[in-house]
Amino acid sequence: MKRTIIAAAALAAVCCAHGQSITVARSQETTSKDLPFSYESEKTVAEYDGVRMLGTVKNTGSSTFRYVKVTFTASRSGGQFVARDAIYAEPNEIGPGQVGYVDGLVKTDGIVPDRIEWNVTGNPAR
Repeated sequence: MKRTIIAAAALAAVCCAHGQSITVARSQETTSKDLPFSYESEKTVAEYDGVRMLGTVKNTGSSTFRYVKVTFTASRSGGQFVARDAIYAEPNEIGPGQVGYVDGLVKTDGIVPDRIEWNVTGNPAR
């Protein structure tokens, strides 16, 4: 059984079946590999074993990066951790002003989270 959840922009509360919603937002935690990228959620679909994330990343910086991935952290209300998965963007090299596409599953063992936070990491192109 699939329940479709529509998300727009980097921060969005979206509705699904039975009035449950998922908020998709940039993570407040940072790493040494965080990139000057934005992520825009185009569609979020709750499936029987997880949440499918479809969206775009945009390089807002002045350098080209390779192996760009979006790490999604899913949680329930109150901050209870549910799952964390990373999905690589295509193409594998994204230049300034360019976009990459994300399509993958955050495996949640059937739990529909209340919030999914994201951050974008990768490596400088050589």
